[in-house]
Order: sequence, then structure tokens, then C-alpha cells
Amino acid sequence: MPYSLCSVLNACPPCADHRGEKRYCVKTDLLGLQTCVAASQKGGRCSSTQIKSGVYEGRPPCQEGLECSETMGGKCT
Repeated sequence: MPYSLCSVLNACPPCADHRGEKRYCVKTDLLGLQTCVAASQKGGRCSSTQIKSGVYEGRPPCQEGLECSETMGGKCT
């Protein structure tokens, strides 16, 4: 079965770790594509809500040890 570019881009979850860094599946706001990205760093934009098992809406969660603060407009603190 041939694969299209869209089927490859929408291939998550699961996301493979990259150089020892955990990756998360995020559904992009633009076109609704799903892609694997690294967790947000301190002060970065984040989401703590999964829209379905293993998929985050628009932004990834925070790095381990940080919390996604909704009072800060969705930033890692």
C-alpha cells in the first residue's frame, strides 16, 4: 500500500524519543495535522489537555518537573 505525505505526517501517536528526549503528538492548529514535538521549556507555551489518547491540542505539555499554568495563559512554570 503506498503512503502519501499526509499519512506519514499524521502517523502519531506513538512518538519515538529523539536523542533521549521524549516527544509528544500534537495536533496543529493549521490544517489539523498531527506531528511529534519536544516538551515545552520553562516559560514556553503548553497544553495539559489531551484531546484523545496521546494527542495534545495545539501545544505540547511541559518538560518533566514543570507545570502548565492556565492562569499564565498556558505557559510552563
